[in-house]
Amino acid sequence: MLIDIGWEKNMAPLTIRTVGLIPAVALAALTGCSTGSDDSTSTEPNVSIAYVKRPVATLGNPTDAITFQPGGDLYMRERSSPSASETCITCNVTEPHDVSDPEVSYDGTKLLFSMRRQSDPGWRVWEYDIARQGLRQVACNAAAPGDDIDPAYLPDGRIVFSSNRQEKSRQMMAAQGLTPFAYLDEYERERVAVLHVMNADGTNCRQISFNQSHDRNPTVLQTGEVMYSRWDHVGERNQFSVFFTNPDGTNLFVLYGAHSPGNSFLHPREMPDGRVISSLMPLSGTNEGGAVMMIDVRNYSENSEPAPGVSGGQGQRQATLQPIDFGMGISRYGRYSTPYPLWDNTSRALVSWTPSCAATNNCPQETNPVTGEAEDVEATPVYGIYMLDLTNGTTRPVVTAPPGYAVLDPVAIQARPVPNIIADKTLDSALASKTSTLGTTGVGVLNVKSVYDTDSLQRMGNAVLVAGESIPQVNGVADIAQLKDPARTTSADQRPARFVRITRAVPTEPGISREAIGETEFEMQQILGYAEIEPDGSFKVEVP
Repeated sequence: MLIDIGWEKNMAPLTIRTVGLIPAVALAALTGCSTGSDDSTSTEPNVSIAYVKRPVATLGNPTDAITFQPGGDLYMRERSSPSASETCITCNVTEPHDVSDPEVSYDGTKLLFSMRRQSDPGWRVWEYDIARQGLRQVACNAAAPGDDIDPAYLPDGRIVFSSNRQEKSRQMMAAQGLTPFAYLDEYERERVAVLHVMNADGTNCRQISFNQSHDRNPTVLQTGEVMYSRWDHVGERNQFSVFFTNPDGTNLFVLYGAHSPGNSFLHPREMPDGRVISSLMPLSGTNEGGAVMMIDVRNYSENSEPAPGVSGGQGQRQATLQPIDFGMGISRYGRYSTPYPLWDNTSRALVSWTPSCAATNNCPQETNPVTGEAEDVEATPVYGIYMLDLTNGTTRPVVTAPPGYAVLDPVAIQARPVPNIIADKTLDSALASKTSTLGTTGVGVLNVKSVYDTDSLQRMGNAVLVAGESIPQVNGVADIAQLKDPARTTSADQRPARFVRITRAVPTEPGISREAIGETEFEMQQILGYAEIEPDGSFKVEVP
């Protein structure tokens, strides 16, 4: 048997383009934009919050990295209460614009967010100084095309964000003698957005991840690593899992969700106790809404894969009182999006929630194209902001949605611990750490303990064997002891895995469809080489 191992694929300083400081707008009285009971007598501690209101037309799928519809704005409230007044931060930007993805600085004094004005060539990162009440654009090559979204502060003062600029990818294409092009996502719809970092003034803007599809929602763990949602489409797997990487793009690996219940883990954020809170939804059809999951990444690599010494249990559980359908069906108890855990020892999280039409038996209907019968479908969501109690799963309203708008991306304006700083590897140290045994540079080592270790997931089971092959098993997993014992496995043809083929994904050029490269579930790939698999299923190979 041949085992395939594949993986998916420094700019000059740039000058920041700034705008004049925009004065703070007056506090607006609540006139229907936010409704709800007055909770001024509540004993629950209040916290200042920021959030966005966007037209419902901007609600898409996890696979939609970029959506734009003029009419979005950034808001603040001094209290997390429906009776609190709200301040519009971006309403004085008179040009039609849209806003998304606010993030709070570690000292709670500034907000990062993304905004696109009608005349801009794409989305740009902006910063709001709460004390000075001023806006500035943090521009990564402001005049160039491309979209910069999902910004977050790094602990050393830099900014990590997602962008579809792909400048380093195109530099690499040119170095290989190819005509550079901006590659599209798995469905050839939009340019792929991947991770970038830049200085606080927009200089030294560079690409750090090279996925073939979108890398979304970066935030920073207390360890200093960047956690994000990565769209992985490998063969039959088509999902968003939670990944992490160093801020320079090294040590990238999956954190959770590659083989767990559900499809798309989006908006992951670290909780104060080290767990991760995330929304979980299907790949499409629910306007980025699903269940709120709390994930024990300290003790589980997947839902059913505990760490050594941890017995039983599950890695993920829903945080809400009522269970939410995180599949394609109608979710009777509504859907959640963009959770944000508070860091004030109150075990609370801000969430966006929309009720379900099923609760009132008032769902719209569409005709099933196969059966011709009318079927209920989910109604247009009406996302508002709620405070979720993580101890009992109950919620209370904070901001309700005005007609035609969704209220999303709530963040608490409060200080939180500054994460560890992971210094970037210098070019010399990076090359020194990647020097091969042959004395060449620019290589890494791929070291796999055993290709049979995925037996419990049936990735290396009977489904991939050919006639006459079998994998000896003990209690449902591969019997590695027998495979590596020459007295029990006496010839090579008794070992089902004997060679590994190393491939590299190649971005699909414009105008070329998957059908053009033959009968395959994969995009174009470049074969880099082959290596032998040891009797126990292990291999160690140097790769570019």
